[in-house]
Amino acid sequence: MVRQQRKIWLANSVIILRQVVWDVDVLKEEVIRVYRAGNPEEAQVYRRGEVAEAEPVLPGWTMLVDNLFV
Repeated sequence: MVRQQRKIWLANSVIILRQVVWDVDVLKEEVIRVYRAGNPEEAQVYRRGEVAEAEPVLPGWTMLVDNLFV
C-alpha cells in the first residue's frame, strides 16, 4: 500500500514539477532520493558526506546532505 501511494505521489509530483522530485528521509535512513522525470522509477540516492543537486531544475545548485540531518 505504501509503495502504491508513493508511486501515485511521485507521478503527481513529476507532473507538477516536470523535472525533479526530492524524497528526503529524515526519520530512518537519512538519505535524499532524487527522482527525475526521464526515469521516475529509479532514484539517485545521496547519503551523509555527499553533495546533492537538483539538476536540471536548479543548475549549479548543490547542498551537503549532512546539512539536512543535524
